[in-house]
Amino acid sequence: MKIFAVLVAIVCISGCARESYVILNTATPPLASYRVFDESRDAVWDASVLEFGKQSFVINNLDKASGSISLSYSGDPQRFIDCGNITSHVKDSKGERTYDFPSTKAQANYEVMAGDVLFNIVRKMSVEAHVSLVFKQVNPNQTEVTANTVYVVQKDVISRRADSNVSQSWSDSVTFSNRGAASFPNDVNSAATTVCKPTGELEREILAALK
Repeated sequence: MKIFAVLVAIVCISGCARESYVILNTATPPLASYRVFDESRDAVWDASVLEFGKQSFVINNLDKASGSISLSYSGDPQRFIDCGNITSHVKDSKGERTYDFPSTKAQANYEVMAGDVLFNIVRKMSVEAHVSLVFKQVNPNQTEVTANTVYVVQKDVISRRADSNVSQSWSDSVTFSNRGAASFPNDVNSAATTVCKPTGELEREILAALK
């Protein structure tokens, strides 16, 4: 899934540089992911519990009676979330620079121009993903495992004026499922939004780990 975004620098009433995006996206968020095994539910469950003990995911809850496992992941969001790209071109006495990178990059240092004022930006992104696996016995020798996820994406930004060294920081977060999407709050004086969607890679990775 590819989302294109353009960063536009604007000046807030307080004199800080904020981010603004134009999102061009027609892709549909991935639907709930599942995998079917030609084994009993008990066999798939026991093998899965052993396998997850070797993975980097945290097991939060096991309930064999209901056939559910709760997992979590926290850290770099770039493989699992798509929030478009940031593109910024600046030109001053030092020359011209162009920045272009995924907005889900864990940390990015870049510059934006607001009028003739240059701002240095430090931007951090992180995700907490809470995955629910449901083990359903289709028949005595077949089991379906479905993965559903709730994503919480955090954005932290520090904006510093190059001419005065005055800085301002702000944070936002959004929550959505692996079948949905969410928009970060609009920036001041901008009608554009940053839309975040799952890539489906987290669910595919978890289901692929099952034996």
